[in-house]
Amino acid sequence: MPRLDPTLIGFFFALALVSPVANAESRGTYYVFQMDPQGGEVLDDSGWGLGASVAIPLVSSRERIKLTAGFDMGTLESTIGNVTQPTGVGTTQDYQRIFAGADVGRKLDARIRPHLGVHLVLLRQDEKTLFIDPSTGELYGGFSDSSTRLAYDLSAGLGLGITAKTGLDAGARYMNGFRLTVADTDGSVRRTRPDYIQFYFGVTHRFAWPEQ
Repeated sequence: MPRLDPTLIGFFFALALVSPVANAESRGTYYVFQMDPQGGEVLDDSGWGLGASVAIPLVSSRERIKLTAGFDMGTLESTIGNVTQPTGVGTTQDYQRIFAGADVGRKLDARIRPHLGVHLVLLRQDEKTLFIDPSTGELYGGFSDSSTRLAYDLSAGLGLGITAKTGLDAGARYMNGFRLTVADTDGSVRRTRPDYIQFYFGVTHRFAWPEQ
């Protein structure tokens, strides 16, 4: 599992403290997700993870605009597609994302709310790369690397109310900022920057904050 970085957690709570709020119904979401790489260099991927977010209506927006912030963490295991003899590369990435931004949506009826979002992201990525002999499958080296950078994501989802306080939310996010180690046909190693689509499914809980 990815390890929690105290700096990122502190940043998340700082965002929660400075976000403006309205005296309206807010929403917390707990979700699971799968990651799908975009681009020809990554052949397969078993990305997965967990996350949580909060959405707070903006003043005077009639709940159409909500300020959002959240945290998720995942693991990506990738096989590189442009590798031939004599080098193979397997990469495992653990990552943490803290994001803050806004989403815009409108209730179609009392239960259904489609929404679009954009977020600024603080991304920490821990990557472990192993070199493999394709003829034998044996490992013969590797290295690890960690980095933190700014990125962004774009999201589209659909919320569905189940009861007065609970509901479901599902959708997809386009995410950038990731880096991946690949090997060329001559055995040299370089960096590529694949984008990812995150498909998520979550349970929501509506609450009043601050309490009246």
